[in-house]
This record gives sequence, C-alpha cells and structure tokens, in this order.
Amino acid sequence: MSQTGPASIVQVATQAWRDAFRIFRVMGPLVAVTAALSVLFAFVWGEALQAVDLKNLSKLQSIGLPILSEAASNFILTPLVIAVYRFILLGESTATYRPVGRDRRSTRFFLYLMLLSLALGLFRVVAMLVSDPEKFSAFGVIAFLAVFVAYAIFDARTTILFPALAIDVAGADVKTAFHDSRRHFWRITLVKLCTLAPLLISTEVLGLWWKIRAGAPQNAPFLLVMAALSPIFATAVAAAASQLYRDYADELTPPPALIPDRP
Repeated sequence: MSQTGPASIVQVATQAWRDAFRIFRVMGPLVAVTAALSVLFAFVWGEALQAVDLKNLSKLQSIGLPILSEAASNFILTPLVIAVYRFILLGESTATYRPVGRDRRSTRFFLYLMLLSLALGLFRVVAMLVSDPEKFSAFGVIAFLAVFVAYAIFDARTTILFPALAIDVAGADVKTAFHDSRRHFWRITLVKLCTLAPLLISTEVLGLWWKIRAGAPQNAPFLLVMAALSPIFATAVAAAASQLYRDYADELTPPPALIPDRP
C-alpha cells in the first residue's frame, strides 16, 4: 500500500491519461493491433446482427447476445490491458499482441473479466423484468436498485484485483480484493468515472453529430468508431486502476513488494 496520502480524484484521472499517451508511444503496435481487431469484430458482429430479427428475440437471447459480445471484446482487450498493468507497475514493455490462452495469466485474467460481465448480465435481467409493464411493481423497482448497487460495489471493489492478476500476485482473488478495497468504494468509483468522462462526453457528441449529419441514427459507422476508440479508453482505465492498486493493495501486494516507483 502507498505510504503517502492518495492523490485527488482528478489528479489520478489526469495521470492515467498521461500514462496512456506514454503507453501509446512505447507500445503503439500493440494498441494498433488491438484497435484493428476491435473494429474487425464490430464489423462482423454488426453484419451478423443484420440477419437477426432483434424485435422478436426471446429474453434469454436478449441477455445472451450482449454477454457474447462482451466476451469477444474482453478476449480482444485482455492482452493490451495486461500489458498496460505490467508496464506501469513493473516497467515491462511489449509491442507484441499475445492472444488469450497463450499462458495461464491471460486465461485467468479473462475469466475474471467474464465474471464481471456475468454480474452485469444479472443486472440486465432484473432491468428487463422491471421494464416489462405487465410485471412492474414496487418490489421490482426495489430489486432493480438493490442489484444495481450490488453490481456497482462489485465492480468498484474488484478494480484492484486486475492489476494483481496481471503481475501474478499469489492469492489474488475477489475476497482479497474486497479486503484491500474496503472503505474505498466512493473514491474508486469516482476515479473510474472521471477517467471515463472523455468517453462519455465523446459518445454523446459523436452520436449527436452523426444524427445531425445523417438525418437519422447510423449505428454501424458509429459503432465502428467506438470500437476503434475502445483500446484507448481501456488503456486509460487500466492506468487509473494501477494507481488505485498502488494506493490500496495490502494483501494483494506481491511479496517482497518490489513494484518500482513511477518512472
């Protein structure tokens, strides 16, 4: 755990973007390959959905399709995100894209990402049930809020788990991450939101521009642009999570704690 007081939320988010741009310079080929794969998948996925009647999907299909899409996205982004963590925390750089499955580290990392995606899927299930006018009830709204809060807590409290997995900390698991991140939910959440603010703003601006330019929503080109941007924002969020890991890792710190200082 960091021996000095933690930086402010804005300072962490700002430093995350500085680290991200440094990574783009050092590991540009890796970022470029990840972006190309993300765009390729978005294109293929969009073409595949053209053959599906989205209005007549069963509830199970409506839940399964986003999870399948997230699984593919996680699979593509995992090598880059692991490389970001290892660059910031260990000073290790690589320009090579190593697909998931080439080693135990990437496989384990990907499976934990999927655990997070499944938790989000549970939230979607409850949201879908609550949004059904025929099943709307006060209990449903309470259940929706409860699941939303539970997911938000799970997402925030497991944030520092992923840097630990990337640098092969023994005993890194959800329980240990929850232990080290206790009482830090709000700071972790606000750091991630502040880091993602450019994505949230750019998404709204790009979406509005596309509608004005085309006169109607043009989903395919817009999704391709967002797919190309996804590795950039994944890099920034991983950089922010690395700083949070420095601040809060206790049981998740590798013995001996020889994580180098920030270069």
